[in-house]
Amino acid sequence: MAPPLVFIAGVASSSVFFFGNSTAVPQSPPTPTSPALDRTLAAATGAGDVSQNGAMFGYTMSAGKLGGATDVEDDLAVAAISYDDINFNPTAFDAGAGFVFSDQNLTAPSNILFGTTISSGAADHAGEHMGELGNVIGDVRGTSASPQPNLLFLGAYLRDDTYPNCSAQVNDQGAVAVFDLTSSTPNIPKILIPPKDPGETCYPHLAKALGHGLSVADVDGDGISDLIVGAHSSDGGKGRVYIFFGRSDFLTNPITTNSAGNQWLCIKPPSDALVGEEFGATVAAADLDSDPNQSNTAEIVVGAAQRTRAPGRVYIISGAKIHQWKAALTATPSSNNIVQLPVPPTDVYQRFTKGTGTGDQFGWQITIGQFRGNDSALDLAFYSENTQSNVPDAGCASACGGTPGHPSYPSFTGALYIFQNVSVPGSNPAVFVDDVDWSTSTPTGAIKMTSPYPDSTYAPRARFGRGSAMVNWKYSDGSTKNCLLVGEPGAYNHGSCQSGLAWLYELPIIPDSNGNIPLPAIRIESPNVEGCSHFGASIVLLRYDSNTVGQQFAISGREETVGSFTTAGRVYTYLEQ
Repeated sequence: MAPPLVFIAGVASSSVFFFGNSTAVPQSPPTPTSPALDRTLAAATGAGDVSQNGAMFGYTMSAGKLGGATDVEDDLAVAAISYDDINFNPTAFDAGAGFVFSDQNLTAPSNILFGTTISSGAADHAGEHMGELGNVIGDVRGTSASPQPNLLFLGAYLRDDTYPNCSAQVNDQGAVAVFDLTSSTPNIPKILIPPKDPGETCYPHLAKALGHGLSVADVDGDGISDLIVGAHSSDGGKGRVYIFFGRSDFLTNPITTNSAGNQWLCIKPPSDALVGEEFGATVAAADLDSDPNQSNTAEIVVGAAQRTRAPGRVYIISGAKIHQWKAALTATPSSNNIVQLPVPPTDVYQRFTKGTGTGDQFGWQITIGQFRGNDSALDLAFYSENTQSNVPDAGCASACGGTPGHPSYPSFTGALYIFQNVSVPGSNPAVFVDDVDWSTSTPTGAIKMTSPYPDSTYAPRARFGRGSAMVNWKYSDGSTKNCLLVGEPGAYNHGSCQSGLAWLYELPIIPDSNGNIPLPAIRIESPNVEGCSHFGASIVLLRYDSNTVGQQFAISGREETVGSFTTAGRVYTYLEQ
């Protein structure tokens, strides 16, 4: 998923001194308290609805209020991307499902969601992996003055389907399942499919893998949030991003046509994009530039994580420019809904590229927030999956289908690349950083975070940074500090098993003169000490019990053994003590 946006202000930590008659006596700084494990969540079990092997419950999570205007506590939506929908179609393997847990009833799922219109008898599509990275809660029908209940969006990027005027089923087109949990039929989604391009006869044939990346934000400045959806396999793998503009009748009017002229907009990468760019593999959005002329528009941050199996690239697209593109569509409804980014870069966007190493997948995940914690500006954090891409991993050869020593199957240690936002109002939204080799230099205003584990050979597939969130953490003296919680879902922990860890860093994160990152304040271990849980794969903040004082959050172990089922997955919720 795209990860939740968290906005906090960091506070620098320092030693405390007490002054006596003549000397200052240094005192130990307060330590962060360890969180208390509150609940363990799993997919529903029972006749006809079992937690199957490989369901990967907890692969992604999102939090928000899904109960309408009277809902005051957060609900939790958990995706099990390989769940087999045997209730409605015994052959629908790896269809994926969403499990919604309602605030204080956070024990058993209140709703189990499948990406099919079950009332019509249509079967789920096998292998569509609903919720793999697209899992977001938001309101695309109301304004801040007149909000509507939040909707749950789950991307099914490998969905196959048939379309008008197409001679055969179209594979891996993708879709977004939109659930309204306040409706009389909460388990029946509205299916959003790729729009038809002008001049197309088959409906559609260009857009593919719609729904791998999802985000919700107001990118056109009309006061209503919009749905931003990646389609990273479009155009032979160059990729696209679709914007479905929010409006009060989002669910009742067709949302894949263009009868009103401004319902959707498609953004293509620059003309120099390569096959395998995968522009749109991830998306996020927030107002990064505070442009006084268009202060209500959010910028879109787009990851092109594959970029022909090279390092990957991240693009930032101006919200003010999106506002202009939509205005042109409104004025001329018959105009082309597809916009291609210019090259070389102009004021439309900025871009970030991490070096030239093969397979790093820089931009595989994007988080926006005040990571540095020493100013009021938003920062950008890009997760890179394969930071050891040139190190052969013979242990992965058979499991990954390769050959021993093949560099395409790396040790997935992972890293977070954090760029400090140094923009001023009206300027471009971030520092322009292109083709920087982080092994030899670090861009100004940027830091690189990797596993704090003392021996990296313990964690050859650690994926440090795969899950992250910013939290306000309680300390032993009763104070609180802004901190960064980072997951390392493949870290060595117990015996020879990769059960995973989560690390807590105090903000601001300021490297020393040698570029070293401060060590984390505490670590949180997987509650399943015997299992290969990949604990830390997804982290989300939520307030599900308003009677409890302190931070509440959930950490998933997506590949955890549950009973006789392997890699079924679990989610753990925590309370500060």
